[in-house]
Amino acid sequence: MKTVQENIANVERLIADVKAHCMCLEFIDDGASYMVVYPEGDFGADGTRVHYIGSGKAWALTKLLEKIETHWMESYP
Repeated sequence: MKTVQENIANVERLIADVKAHCMCLEFIDDGASYMVVYPEGDFGADGTRVHYIGSGKAWALTKLLEKIETHWMESYP
């Protein structure tokens, strides 16, 4: 089992990974979900959101990274 400090460090690392992604123009934590606003471009969406209440922040950030990557890859013909 991970310690609280390890869990916090993991969430901070995942947030840094999301913010470093080329699709992340803006990262928002509204207290119940994480949202990424995409830069202007040929994307099917303007951004994406994943709720973390009930499922955890690390899980939500991992899903958010997956969704961002999927949208990025789908933008290429």
